[in-house]
Amino acid sequence: MDKINIHETYTIYPIFLDSTRSIKKGRKYNKNYCVPNIQHSEITSALNSLEIPFLDEPTKRHPKEPFVFGRLRIPKNFEKKFVLNGIKNVVEEDRIKIKAHMETMQSAQENASVKEKSEKRTYIKNDMNLIPKKKIKKKKK
Repeated sequence: MDKINIHETYTIYPIFLDSTRSIKKGRKYNKNYCVPNIQHSEITSALNSLEIPFLDEPTKRHPKEPFVFGRLRIPKNFEKKFVLNGIKNVVEEDRIKIKAHMETMQSAQENASVKEKSEKRTYIKNDMNLIPKKKIKKKKK
């Protein structure tokens, strides 16, 4: 990756692209370019898949939200709307893929657990004709 001049970049914090936040709470862009509860790792993977060079600063924090880590610097020669729209599309596609994968894994686990339960059942022959005791109900005073 080429060296990136900090003075020729624009900054993106994950808060800027979080559609669940209001503008007062840190969202910077229109909701058309935002994704709900976006994470720093999702943005970095989206930029990698778009093959856009960026400077990753995972320890930096947004001034309004000190508990949210991550800052990305992108060269100004990439149009901001193009980058934001690309990030949104890639993150949404990744989330759909992850959701579909999780559903298939869950259904496979359910099928396996049903098979295990059916295999675990053992039937015991009652040769001596034993009958289980009935519970005696106590009278209320």
